[in-house]
Amino acid sequence: MFLRSLLAGLLKREVQKRPSATAAEAVRRAGEETAAAATAAQDPSAVECDIAVLMALDIEAGGLLDLMRSTVKTRGAGFTAYSGSLAQQRVVLTVTGPGGEAAECATGALIAGHSPKWVISAGFAGGLHDDLGRGDLLVADRIVSPDGRRLTIDFQMSKTAGLHVAALLTVDHIVHTPEEKRSLGQQYGARAVDMETMAVAQHCHRAKQCFLAVRVISDTVEDHLPSDIEHLMRQKSKAGQAGAVARALFRRPTSVKDMWRLKQDAITDSDRLASFLVQILPRLT
Repeated sequence: MFLRSLLAGLLKREVQKRPSATAAEAVRRAGEETAAAATAAQDPSAVECDIAVLMALDIEAGGLLDLMRSTVKTRGAGFTAYSGSLAQQRVVLTVTGPGGEAAECATGALIAGHSPKWVISAGFAGGLHDDLGRGDLLVADRIVSPDGRRLTIDFQMSKTAGLHVAALLTVDHIVHTPEEKRSLGQQYGARAVDMETMAVAQHCHRAKQCFLAVRVISDTVEDHLPSDIEHLMRQKSKAGQAGAVARALFRRPTSVKDMWRLKQDAITDSDRLASFLVQILPRLT
């Protein structure tokens, strides 16, 4: 699931980050942000957007954020939103934090504040079937959950190599063993699993909001997530998360290599997801 990226994201001080923009690029972007902020302040309609994208983690959103222009960053109650332009569309990208509760809160704020034409729940997911490889994309045609909730998504897209149109399962806990992944896939007829999409989909359904779910497979059905992830995900603060990573490295120093690999995989997955989203945006508007 997206948990690959969480470990990697917490190692910002231990491993290499993405290359920073040049000074000239930084100045240009700063100028664009200032202009966009001024426009929004003068014109209340500027807060409206064509597409709202919700992702749980910064590293999931990194690829898409790199492609956006004239971005303005704002903070909400537990989430961060980036307003800008992408593929000639007005886009608001929101990093919600992990879990359904955080995703639902951010969804409500997005719909109320930006009146998007479409809402997209996107990010990483765990594969539940052998036919999904790491880096494959899944566009959900229905969302299911263990408590019996089911929502159908009315969006037509053809399957191609590396692109699956299938059911997405949303759960409230970490799915980290191959055994549990296979069991969930068989029980609910889903091809992938995440922790946020059902909450976003239900809110959009109540609001009669156009909705789409897109996920990139970050770990396959055969991948076993590190045991340290359980303790890490229980931490609520940045300090607690950093401490959990430090303890993991102390117990098993070689885990830094695993985390570096996970970080590199997550960057690749984020870029692949962003590229796909850019391709489908014109179809939505």
